[in-house]
Amino acid sequence: MKKNKTLILLVEFPIILSSAIFIILVFIWLKSAWNYVGVNTDSGWRIYHNVIGRNAFISVFEWDGNYDNMTISVPDSYKNYHITTLGGYSGNGGGARFGVILPEEYGNDGETPYDPIETPEWYPYGYTIIDIKFILNIAQNINEIELVDKDYRMDQKADGLYLLYHPVYYINCSQKNKTFYSKDGRLYYKANNILVDAFAYPTNN
Repeated sequence: MKKNKTLILLVEFPIILSSAIFIILVFIWLKSAWNYVGVNTDSGWRIYHNVIGRNAFISVFEWDGNYDNMTISVPDSYKNYHITTLGGYSGNGGGARFGVILPEEYGNDGETPYDPIETPEWYPYGYTIIDIKFILNIAQNINEIELVDKDYRMDQKADGLYLLYHPVYYINCSQKNKTFYSKDGRLYYKANNILVDAFAYPTNN
């Protein structure tokens, strides 16, 4: 009888193991980037949330060009989903960066990731940087910085001069946040006091 039980277990074990692995893989897939749904909110933010994972990340803020509206605040949650990450991945794995979308009159010639100070050869006829300073309030639930947009929006004049519009951020972080803190408008990790260099900060506060 014992031999029969042992034989049954030897036969059933691979099936049980395969089923367990399958369930785990399905759970991972359900929590993956494929299952984030993007929503444009009335507050101007685009938020991605995952029904299975019960979490969310926040992407772009669409600025209306009103200079009385330069303070933007990351919400704690969206429909009971905690917003934990700035930027992230969704759909086919494509990145959704955190940052501000400027109105059409800023940078009609597109975006450029090339920092003119570090790579001036990309702007042979010269450039002028125009910082557009936002006050960014980061909520208590944010615990990860995934993708942040640091690109410049550019207009090239008839003489070849580039006007480079650059969203920059003076950051205030909630004192209840367990991962980050802010000082003098910059964001730091609480664990080691290292500056979060993902953001473009104002050259002077």
